[in-house]
Amino acid sequence: MIVASHTHNGPAVYGNLTGLLGLSGPDEAVIKSHTEKMAAEVFNAVSDALNKLEPARLALGYGKAHFAVNRRIFTSSGVNFGVNLDGPVDPQVPVLRIENSAGDLRAIVFGYACHGTTLDGNYYRVGGDWPGYAQKYLELAYPGATALFVTGCAGDANPQPRGKIEQTREHGLEMAGAVASVFSHPMSVIRGPWRAALSQATLEQGTLPSQEEFQKRLQDADVHVQKHARRNLDKLARGQELTRSYAAPVQVWRFGNDLTLVALSGEVVVDYVLRLKRELSGEKLWVAAYANDVFAYIPSNRILLEGGYEADYSMLFYDFPTRWATSIEDTLIKTVHELVRRTRE
Repeated sequence: MIVASHTHNGPAVYGNLTGLLGLSGPDEAVIKSHTEKMAAEVFNAVSDALNKLEPARLALGYGKAHFAVNRRIFTSSGVNFGVNLDGPVDPQVPVLRIENSAGDLRAIVFGYACHGTTLDGNYYRVGGDWPGYAQKYLELAYPGATALFVTGCAGDANPQPRGKIEQTREHGLEMAGAVASVFSHPMSVIRGPWRAALSQATLEQGTLPSQEEFQKRLQDADVHVQKHARRNLDKLARGQELTRSYAAPVQVWRFGNDLTLVALSGEVVVDYVLRLKRELSGEKLWVAAYANDVFAYIPSNRILLEGGYEADYSMLFYDFPTRWATSIEDTLIKTVHELVRRTRE
């Protein structure tokens, strides 16, 4: 399982967000080279880990953090970015403690449903935002342990306050404190057997715009709408079909009856984790997102109805021809249920 964190203070990943970045020439070459280097480093890290396998003891606990705030506000002009203190968030911080057979702490895995976007793209130093600081503080507090962050259903949650490097450190410290608090209380032992299941959910696009509609959008005042229309018209001119669906990876890890880790792909909004916790209330659940593929925002039916960035505008940047069909939520949830049943057998 490969889970992406989030930062606006790092290089782009080649081939991702092409509708937003529009890289070419030397810029494209640099990002391509960086991405290839990153992939090689991930491969080498996995190879090294496979050569260092050893028995381990796992324990699970749950804490809380409170700097994630729903970012969708309702205005006379529609849904915009802002601070919605009444909007849904998931405050839970799942924590996995991994020790060797001698009882030495070797790894800390923690999760939270919040974008790593305390800082915006105007801060010109490379960094991992608050997740990076949380990892740093945990590794300082627990020498010899590797801290790993797993993003939750963070698609519509931003950290607050935000905008300053000091606030990035503040959120990182709060998260490290939440993990340390879990360690200070009895944790649940994780046993086997370990089982895994992987599938793909076919997510359908909604009604595709006509060629005439794309032609009209060439006159739109928004340059991103114009560029999106031009790309789709160019595809049609070349005889290419527009994207009608996407195969989204969905993964489940089961550790006996002690932990069920669900990993969704894409920038998933909070409604999914809230629904899965209701429908799988008998499971000791951990829901991750941004896992194995980050190809678009994944709105819920509620957000599709309300509109806004996660439902509509973000699709310009991820280069899909239109928004998702209203079947998307039930399709993903059904796939999760199927994989959970499969790992029980």
